[in-house]
Amino acid sequence: MHFSLSLLLAASSTLLSGITASPVKNESLEPRQGCTFWARTIDVWHEDGMSRRRVSYGASKDADWGYMGGKWREACDNCGGSCNNVGVYYHGAVGTWVVDSNEVLGVGGDGIHECNLKSFKEILGRELGCSDAS
Repeated sequence: MHFSLSLLLAASSTLLSGITASPVKNESLEPRQGCTFWARTIDVWHEDGMSRRRVSYGASKDADWGYMGGKWREACDNCGGSCNNVGVYYHGAVGTWVVDSNEVLGVGGDGIHECNLKSFKEILGRELGCSDAS
């Protein structure tokens, strides 16, 4: 049997017209109940004319914390600041993963760091699907 292309298209569009998309709730966009994360500045010191800051972060659920700490660079990009000498590692004495980074010394660097921290928290919330408990 040989059908024309137009006949096949007409038949398929008739069959598909009865199919409608059902709304799907995207769980990752809404924080999970009981799931929290934190990110807070725990230390500031000065070296080489820069302010070096340490941010401790974690959550009530397990995650790839080295990968999540790497999101600090994305936070820096969001704020238009420069990420200088960024280190991401598990700090045994603190008992959490940390991000160390440099910003310029003074009020300008303070503002850049606050923006970076706020953006980092937004990224953690989005990536983990948790709410901020900082």
